[in-house]
Amino acid sequence: MPACDDWTAVNINSVLLRTVAQVSGRIFVGPELCHSEAYLEAAIKYTIEVIGAANAVSKVSPWLRPFKARGLPEVRRLNDRRKHAMEFMGPVVESRKNISTDKKPDDVLQWLIDNEENFGSMSTTRLSRTQLALSFAAIRM
Repeated sequence: MPACDDWTAVNINSVLLRTVAQVSGRIFVGPELCHSEAYLEAAIKYTIEVIGAANAVSKVSPWLRPFKARGLPEVRRLNDRRKHAMEFMGPVVESRKNISTDKKPDDVLQWLIDNEENFGSMSTTRLSRTQLALSFAAIRM
């Protein structure tokens, strides 16, 4: 909330989206990313873009979806968001894979990395997409 001496109008939706993204980000990806503007923007916009892509695909005839869905602007925008998120999440994920036991953060990302044998191969891309999906679930709820 902005600091002020008098009444100030606030767009509560954007404030709540950012708050939920930051709090859930602390639980999901830890301190490295939860305060990062790039992460917060990606988490919020990913949520909005998933809904937009789903709406766009639902308007396409079911039998044409396998052929047309990937080319829809909303779906392409969503894929671009995933690639952009990999640019800043990828290095964090990679550094976490090699972290010493006594310095491991207590968050979902580290838990997924540490329990890889239970989930199958957890590539950097898969871990980054999982984090986006978790942020989508937290913000959407």
